Amino acid sequence: MSRMIFLETFPHTGTWFMLFFLHKHPDVGGYMPTYQLPLALAGVPNPREVLGGPNETPPLPEQLAPRGQVTVVHTHCQGVESCAWEMLHMKEHGTLFMLRDPLLILASWKQSVPYFNMRTLARFWRRWCLFLPQFEKTHEMCYFPIDWLETQNASVKAEYLKKVLGCFRLSYSEHVEQTANGWNKVGGSPKTGYRADAQAAYEARDLSFFEKTIPDGVKVLRDDEALMRPFLERWYKDLIWWS
Repeated sequence: MSRMIFLETFPHTGTWFMLFFLHKHPDVGGYMPTYQLPLALAGVPNPREVLGGPNETPPLPEQLAPRGQVTVVHTHCQGVESCAWEMLHMKEHGTLFMLRDPLLILASWKQSVPYFNMRTLARFWRRWCLFLPQFEKTHEMCYFPIDWLETQNASVKAEYLKKVLGCFRLSYSEHVEQTANGWNKVGGSPKTGYRADAQAAYEARDLSFFEKTIPDGVKVLRDDEALMRPFLERWYKDLIWWS
């Protein structure tokens, strides 16, 4: 059986950027969604045919790595309660946690999951900002603030990518520098639709746009700013929803 590393990400925080980065490592030879893992380990050749999946054509082949290589096992989580137990049991390596300005996550969900309760979504992040500083006291954590890193030079990006490999007990690889130097905006730059308008408003620091379009979510962020800032300020110094 191949060695496995486990990655859980909150949706819309750069999941596929990270999965592609890990999959380029010479020791990584497989990728498997967590929900397919039991059938794959039981010898079912194509668990997707049994269980289905969110993508008709997955961006990476869903397969276990050959013996001697590493399989990246991934799942999306939401609130702390949906994945904290799994994070606790990652004993063979540390936990990588992808970060992004919660306001950007709200805006991204607004387009892709328009009927999701924005208040609930914002509360997910209030819980994370309180949970993670406590969890890291007893567990190895590696944070990857993907939108903050987009504003940094290639050297800083490379240092964070090296930390990711170290977190998963993977050796240094030259694709670290290749990724850092060729880093494009994660998620792209949409030309039309809500995300395009939201991105323009975000760059213009126009909070009123978000107060009009996702008022419930913005209200939770503003109301809980004092709880969230101590954690987020490690990377984010001047978010537009801060007073």
